[in-house]
Amino acid sequence: MPLSTTLIIGVCALLAVALACRLRPRLRERLSHPAALLGVLGGGVLFSALSASITGLRSAGTGTSLDRGWPKPFWFRWESWEATARNESVNALYFAGNAVFWASAVLLLLIVLLLSRRT
Repeated sequence: MPLSTTLIIGVCALLAVALACRLRPRLRERLSHPAALLGVLGGGVLFSALSASITGLRSAGTGTSLDRGWPKPFWFRWESWEATARNESVNALYFAGNAVFWASAVLLLLIVLLLSRRT
């Protein structure tokens, strides 16, 4: 999935949350608490890191490419078949994009849980 699509999904989720907060002022009070914000951001970073367990392996040219991360791979490894060369890299921008996506998912889940409780 392209990074722009990942970020657009995250922004749409945030707009849905903003609408829910507008309709329910008490919900806005709960979500504006620093612990809630840190929990959402921490959850996004945690799930982004855990998404490294989702791998994609493909043969390309003269070697094998291994990609880790979802929805956008952020960790890459290339191994050449012809030489003993290996190249690994982590793209911080893609990791941050995944963190925004997962934070949006955590936030939507939190909204659903808070709205389903009768307080």
